[in-house]
Amino acid sequence: MSEKNDTGRVLDVRSLARLTFITEHDVRACVRHIAGLVGDPEIAHFHEDEMRDVVLAKIASSTAVNPGACAKAARESEALEFPRWYA
Repeated sequence: MSEKNDTGRVLDVRSLARLTFITEHDVRACVRHIAGLVGDPEIAHFHEDEMRDVVLAKIASSTAVNPGACAKAARESEALEFPRWYA
C-alpha cells in the first residue's frame, strides 16, 4: 500500500494500474504525472482518460481503499489546463 504523505510523489498510469490496492494519494500522484505532460495536450488527455479508467476499475473491483476519495482525487485532473478533444 502507498505511503500516507504523497507530497511531490509522481506515479504514471501503468504503475497505478499495477498496484494491488490504490488510495487517493496514489491517484493524486498520477494526476501530478499528468500535470507534467500538459506540454503535449494529446498525450496528457490520453493519460487522463487512462487514469480515470484505472480508478473506475479499481473502485468496481473493490481495490480502492476509499472509493469516494479516489474518485474525487481523479477529478482533480480537471483543473489541469490543456485542450481536451475527441476525434
